[in-house]
Amino acid sequence: MRINYLILNLLYRLEAKSKLIAATQKEIVDGLTSDGEVFNERTVYNHLKELLKLGYAKEGMRKGNGKTFYVSTSGMSWLKEMEEEERED
Repeated sequence: MRINYLILNLLYRLEAKSKLIAATQKEIVDGLTSDGEVFNERTVYNHLKELLKLGYAKEGMRKGNGKTFYVSTSGMSWLKEMEEEERED
């Protein structure tokens, strides 16, 4: 659950919010690493699949041979819910 939040938050900060403006898996891994969170590509891939299944992330336009991902409106709503829960505690 935490990594899902970190991925969506990163996509949001990268302004990956549409099919045209989306991030590759490598950009996500690199972004998480620069934030001090180290996850291997397989872990990120598995969580991206889960986020796609939940509808919190969507696939963007391909960048070269790689898929890209962006945060959906329901993903943004989920991020806000998680942040509100954090403030309540």
